[in-house]
Amino acid sequence: MKEEQLCTGLVLYYQGKTLSLLSPEEGRVEKIWYTGRGQSPLHRGSFVSYYADCSVSSQKTPLERVELEKSATLVGMQDIYLLHAVLEVCCHFIPVGSEAKTVFYFLQELFETFDSFPSFAEKKNVICKLLAMLGIYPDDAQLYGLVHELVSMPIDNLIQGTIHLKSEKLMNQWLAWCQQVHPKRTFFKALPYLIEK
Repeated sequence: MKEEQLCTGLVLYYQGKTLSLLSPEEGRVEKIWYTGRGQSPLHRGSFVSYYADCSVSSQKTPLERVELEKSATLVGMQDIYLLHAVLEVCCHFIPVGSEAKTVFYFLQELFETFDSFPSFAEKKNVICKLLAMLGIYPDDAQLYGLVHELVSMPIDNLIQGTIHLKSEKLMNQWLAWCQQVHPKRTFFKALPYLIEK
């Protein structure tokens, strides 16, 4: 017997028939998505709701009864560059099958609350907080205080707060380290650009 659960998700990527989602209910999952008549393709950065069958493994099952909650176009209009950087971090640093509920809610609040992120310092705050939430940072005593500060910082302060020159230098080193240690570092597009600014 089918046990269905209403789920929400952020579309991380769509390739062929495979759709990768970050969901508070299912974690990072990959689903099969068949675009049929009358269905729009689901684009990276879109927030969706869907039903999942709880009686079977959540990986590679067909995505059913999908509703678009927030279009990637609307999220991208807020800040297309930040959207790409967020998706890049989620795709490369959250493994399929892992839970990332707090990350999902952080990103949902981020894109529902704020209209724009004018400075690169604000973008670095967001990306570094995301990495800190995932536990991805170098073993460096200078960074521990910054990591703790970012994780505990409310989202309003994260966006509207000022950044010290020393903190920005540490964030640049942190982002460069993340790229250097990743086995797929050549696939990164948004992070290298963020480090340069």
